[in-house]
Amino acid sequence: MFYLKRKLIGRSGSGWKYVAIGLLACSILAGSFIQGFAQELPEILPVNPVPWIDSGEGPPMFLRIGKLDRLGANEVVVNDSLIMFSTEVEVTFYSATGAFEIEPSSFEVGDKVGCEFDEGGKLKALWLLDE
Repeated sequence: MFYLKRKLIGRSGSGWKYVAIGLLACSILAGSFIQGFAQELPEILPVNPVPWIDSGEGPPMFLRIGKLDRLGANEVVVNDSLIMFSTEVEVTFYSATGAFEIEPSSFEVGDKVGCEFDEGGKLKALWLLDE
């Protein structure tokens, strides 16, 4: 009797077939289960820059900020770049500490300045900035 039981349990060679079929069924079920949760990724939309809105409070956003090298009658040099004064409007000079108009003589070589340009790319306002 012991001999018969031993032969039916492990010696017949059919046990590995059940294990293989079980593993195959589990892998098929797992694959279909995972595919059911797979979704297409949403489209990534481009980021558009936010337009500048001048609220009238404080200094505007400057296209060039740097050290003043020279201030002439019709031109200014900032960070070794020559910038011509606007011919469209009168160039104004401001202090960023109080956002009020100042005289050109208030500027000194080495001061930190901000440049505001007109549509033609010429200087329309020069701001004296805090270090």
